[in-house]
Amino acid sequence: MLGDCRIPAILTVSGGGLAEPQSYDKDNILFLKSVPYDWLFPKMYATVHHGGAGTVHSSLKAGCATMAIPHAVDQPMWDEIIAESGAGPRGIYCAKLKYENLKSKLLDLWNTPSYKAKAREIAAWMANEDFCDELYNFIIG
Repeated sequence: MLGDCRIPAILTVSGGGLAEPQSYDKDNILFLKSVPYDWLFPKMYATVHHGGAGTVHSSLKAGCATMAIPHAVDQPMWDEIIAESGAGPRGIYCAKLKYENLKSKLLDLWNTPSYKAKAREIAAWMANEDFCDELYNFIIG
């Protein structure tokens, strides 16, 4: 069980891919059906997710160290971008997900302060983005 990592976790099961097990470490793991990421992520140290563009954006905007578990479409590309940016380790492709490699990646994500520092740096950069004029010109033409 990954509970031996002793990393507190919130798992969302809204997408239907995860089910709450009958037995788990309830002191460190909370299962939720859904939660607003814009409220939750700023309170988190790190996120582990499927690696979609929206979740990557939300994670980095909140300054979370992040890791993807990609399985389709653009997710492997975002996994690569996360790793190359230094905001988290390269994830594990969903089909290759096993206890030992997930455990080692989670411990790396949790125990490498440079991931969080880089994510905070990216978040600060994102907070200063201002594309109002460019968007206006694009829409109005």
